[in-house]
Amino acid sequence: MKRNVITVDLWRTPMHELDYVVLKVDVPEHGLRAGDIGVVIAEPMGDQPYEVEFTSLSGEVIAVLALLRSEIRAARRGEMAHVRQRAWQ
Repeated sequence: MKRNVITVDLWRTPMHELDYVVLKVDVPEHGLRAGDIGVVIAEPMGDQPYEVEFTSLSGEVIAVLALLRSEIRAARRGEMAHVRQRAWQ
């Protein structure tokens, strides 16, 4: 039986202000690792980077970074957050 499959181009999935995003690269100078979750706080205009805020679960701001589309991806339905202790505090 042949099934219709709908594919989604995740590269083009729009990311908007207040959306959760997942870091695709390590950023050791801020204690961040690929897989960490942030929130878009400013959408880019043209080729500008996204402004993404990373916080601890207690609400402490860890970093606000300007990140390229290639360095983050939209969080996907069904993904679960995972807790880890930061290497430095």
